[in-house]
Amino acid sequence: PFSGDGVTFATLSSIFLLFAVAPSTSRCLKRPASAEAAAAAAPYAVVDARHLRVVDAAEAIHTLTLEGVALDGEGCEAVSPISVTLLLPDARWKELKLRQLTLKAPSAQAMAEWRESLELTRSHACCFKI
Repeated sequence: PFSGDGVTFATLSSIFLLFAVAPSTSRCLKRPASAEAAAAAAPYAVVDARHLRVVDAAEAIHTLTLEGVALDGEGCEAVSPISVTLLLPDARWKELKLRQLTLKAPSAQAMAEWRESLELTRSHACCFKI
């Protein structure tokens, strides 16, 4: 889905982390697409954010590194691959397993907001059997 002609945007919607590619606004200047263009783009991948935890936050470069977690029957966490569901153009889907996922935020404040939102989403997983 990513051709290198655009920017990949992530959106946290309820328990889902969605990824979409918005084309550049100018092919000549290779400027990134606006937030409005990203919102209009259809997602090509989805991750259940309840199964993610932040393992590293690099404030100087505004990145969060995530890893997958699974809860056992006693509520203990174990490291697990991140399950990414790729949504294919012909309505099929394909599961991809990742050891880690790194997200880059545009600012330190945005990175802190992402971290807080992801941790809040994960904390809700403890309340429900998943």
